Amino acid sequence: MPRPKTISDQSLLEAARMRFLADGIGASTRRIASDAAVSEGVLFQRFGTKEELFFLAMRLPAPDLGEAVRRAMRKRSRRQGLTVIAAAALDYLRDATPGLLLVISHPARQARLAQGARDAHDMLAEAFGLHAAFRRYLESLVEPEKSLGTHGQNAIGLLVSALLVQAIHEQIGISSLKDSTHWLRSTVGTIDRLWGEAEN
Repeated sequence: MPRPKTISDQSLLEAARMRFLADGIGASTRRIASDAAVSEGVLFQRFGTKEELFFLAMRLPAPDLGEAVRRAMRKRSRRQGLTVIAAAALDYLRDATPGLLLVISHPARQARLAQGARDAHDMLAEAFGLHAAFRRYLESLVEPEKSLGTHGQNAIGLLVSALLVQAIHEQIGISSLKDSTHWLRSTVGTIDRLWGEAEN
């Protein structure tokens, strides 16, 4: 009869994530195992390979933007509401960017993409919750029988893309945090204006 697990897979993945963020892709599985107080054998028994451990550990957590959406719904204008959610989304992406850059730089990432892999190890899968938060807010502003339409969906995609680029720019030093408030208001304002013009 096998012994019961004394440490959860999630705890092991969290230890691995912290070590990969600290030491990079080359982080030692021996060090990860030591951090988690298990043997290296346990890591390989649970996750198979170091590559699988890496991609599972670096998967982004789902964004929790529910409170931001509720605050946005209390704002007087669409632009103000979008700005509230965009600020929360940017905070999420700032936290996620160090891991994202590691994943992008992993040599196996390109091979997985070339093979068409969009499996449970796709670290961006949960990040699509960002789109859902904006959609939920914007759908609350339209009449029940109407939809956001193509222009609304495009506006969401453009805004999320801009937020991701800004988070990366901050991480690599192109932009600074002190400029982010002005950038955020300006970007949201521009996208909201262009969307409004496309609707008319």
